[in-house]
Amino acid sequence: MASTRNRGSGSQERRSGQQNSGDEGTLSEMASTVASTAEEAWDSTREGVQQAASAVADTAGNAWAEVTGLMRRYPFGTLCVGIGIGFVLSRLMEDRGMRDVRRFGFDLYDRVRDYASDVASKLSG
Repeated sequence: MASTRNRGSGSQERRSGQQNSGDEGTLSEMASTVASTAEEAWDSTREGVQQAASAVADTAGNAWAEVTGLMRRYPFGTLCVGIGIGFVLSRLMEDRGMRDVRRFGFDLYDRVRDYASDVASKLSG
């Protein structure tokens, strides 16, 4: 009777071993499915970002072309706008003092630089 018990537990071990190898196959199939789905999601996201960046670049290029075209059509108006901006900046410098204007310029430069580096890292990554 002792031999019957041993045989019974061995057959159970074989069955559980067969189930484990089946589970491993299922897990590897699931892992490959998840990996391919993640890869497809990454590719579609990357393509979407590239399309958005291209659209922004096209829009900026079109806006610059329109501004330069406007400046060529109305040179006297462009000159007056430039003089007006210069006058406003000179009044700001006079009222605030040179130290505040420099600080404002440095802060503006830092913000633009940080923004440009963020955009560049998002586009390259």
